[in-house]
Amino acid sequence: MSASSSIFRFRAYDPALLGKGAGDVAHAIGPDDNPCRGTVTLATDDGGALLSVSVVDEEVVAITLPVRAGHAGTLMLQTCVVTPRKEPYGLMLELARHRIKHFIQKCEEWQMWDPDLARGAMRLWEQARGIFAKALLAADDREGERLALQSLEKSIEASEHLAMSHAEILLHRRFGARAASSTTLGTNVRPTTPLQPSLTEALQRDMDVLQIPMSWREIEPKKGKPDFAAVDRWVTWALERKKPLMAGPLLDLREECLPDHARVFRHDYESFLELAYDHLERVVSRYKHAIGIWNVGSGFHANAFLELSLDQMIDLARRVTVLVRQHNRKAHALIEVVDPFAERATRSANSILPWRYIEILQQEGITISAVGVRMTPGCGSVARDLFQVSCALDRFLGREARVLLTGFGVPAQDIEPRGGHWHDGWTPDSQASWGGRAASIALSKPFVDTVFWADASDAAGVDARGLGLFDAAGTARPILSKLVGLRRTLRKPLGPRPGTTGATKVAEGGRDARE
Repeated sequence: MSASSSIFRFRAYDPALLGKGAGDVAHAIGPDDNPCRGTVTLATDDGGALLSVSVVDEEVVAITLPVRAGHAGTLMLQTCVVTPRKEPYGLMLELARHRIKHFIQKCEEWQMWDPDLARGAMRLWEQARGIFAKALLAADDREGERLALQSLEKSIEASEHLAMSHAEILLHRRFGARAASSTTLGTNVRPTTPLQPSLTEALQRDMDVLQIPMSWREIEPKKGKPDFAAVDRWVTWALERKKPLMAGPLLDLREECLPDHARVFRHDYESFLELAYDHLERVVSRYKHAIGIWNVGSGFHANAFLELSLDQMIDLARRVTVLVRQHNRKAHALIEVVDPFAERATRSANSILPWRYIEILQQEGITISAVGVRMTPGCGSVARDLFQVSCALDRFLGREARVLLTGFGVPAQDIEPRGGHWHDGWTPDSQASWGGRAASIALSKPFVDTVFWADASDAAGVDARGLGLFDAAGTARPILSKLVGLRRTLRKPLGPRPGTTGATKVAEGGRDARE
């Protein structure tokens, strides 16, 4: 091992506290809270589970990994940064320490130290801190781990209350004297989704805008033989009902979204670009008068499959935005970033952090109308709590361009064992609870204009993961009424925030965050 390499160790006496696949998805975090490249190994023995993190040129490091945090759920959680030492750090202690510390940091950043603003969060945080102090003083390491887990669970609850209270304050500040825009709420509608009466009625009545994904693989599975029938059906339906449309992503660089004749050029950018440009030319020219805003590309920064250099990432973004405007000068174009929690940033060579990629595009003079942020479960991703959602969106504050949450959602059932879950597991009710609160958090941010639920219906068949507003049988899930209720509330000015203490109301749809 080189002289500049360091090893950091964390121990969990109870290996069952680690989420499934922890050794595969755990990664290192540098002192700037950005992922850093390193190797994480997980070993189990009579003493429990030992995680070793090997990094180069980093003096302090944190680790992020899936953890079973009691009632809080199985979530991706982070430790405090630590220095190398011979004895391993207590994993649960460091996880609890970080969440307690992060609560303080966000209280300062959000100016939420007044207990009347935080509404119960400070009391929960004090409880978490008291339990943490007992964990530090415990004579037995295993007892200390048990107490640390209790502190972690309580501190997550406190931080979620803080995030929801902050969201309510910002919602009243943003919409206190004026109503939300007429394009606040939308959903993705896959072209393969059947035109079921219950679905189309709800879309026409309850959704402000629709986003129609245009998967290259679905439109042109065989080279030179595009089939627009499915897309045409939904575009025609929307136009007849004067429903605003956003199309895209036009070019999604995930492997499953690229046709075979494009995937063979994974390592040949020029050949890939030639094929992609011809495809995009056909799509944009066909729908140029029907689409108001184009989601021109997704995941250019991620290098999840196609291997691009930074210059190629920039060139691709420039070419697709220019192409759209050549066909319609009034067209709006946005670039979509993925992996907002940077879970997979260290697994792909030359990948760029999503917020950093947007900065680079702006520095290069590439004009985009908005930034799209996709926050949906993907391969290797693990559930996040509401506090983490709010912190992730704050990363895009001050990026000049407006932000659209182009896809957010969680499943209505536990489908992926390694994906974790929020609170006691994914059900239609917990999906609605998480989704309604996440939408409130997003819309409370003054730079976020519109939120799009991940999928209209599971009946689309392809890649259906229980994310639909409607299940495959055409029955509406509770998430629909939760989002529609928020939309209805924001249709008129909220007025001043009530000064009463207790759980937040507007941001949580009138229900306590602990329910």
